[in-house]
Amino acid sequence: MTPTLVRHYLPHAGPVPRVDLDARARDWSEIQERMLVPLYEAVYERLEVGPGTRLLGLGCGSGLALLMAASRGATVTGVERFSPERLALARERLLPTAWSPRARAHTRLVHGSPRDAAGAETPAYTLVTAFEPIGCLAGDSEGLGDVLGAATPLTARGTPVVLTGWGPPERCATASVL
Repeated sequence: MTPTLVRHYLPHAGPVPRVDLDARARDWSEIQERMLVPLYEAVYERLEVGPGTRLLGLGCGSGLALLMAASRGATVTGVERFSPERLALARERLLPTAWSPRARAHTRLVHGSPRDAAGAETPAYTLVTAFEPIGCLAGDSEGLGDVLGAATPLTARGTPVVLTGWGPPERCATASVL
């Protein structure tokens, strides 16, 4: 990186400033996540996502992938276990509010695990996605196998599962999940 892109902080003796998680979530959704639109489009095109699709998005983040599937007519459920700040942004994008009463049809957003998204009358999901940055950080695939295992009983037989990871191939850790 060039010096203009790197901030150099001087050592200081005071308390460490608090990170604004809401601002970080918004930065992710407005800057970084948009780079994934071609990936989402390719997956949805290949799997013919449309009105008959019942999508379960694991690690739904700020909801852009769900929004794109819902715009194709899919019924979407998003599950986010790590970032309530990103889930709040997904709610802004996908659920009705006083200033934006138009809701995406049949949208559910849940903080927790796939079990929290299950209901007695919930029809089986026909597509499961995990658009998460697997392999970017050490240990970031921890628990993904358990999350996928929890999602399995909620799906129809033969349901496609889409796992994505980005980062250097030598650091992508999907082998342990598969």
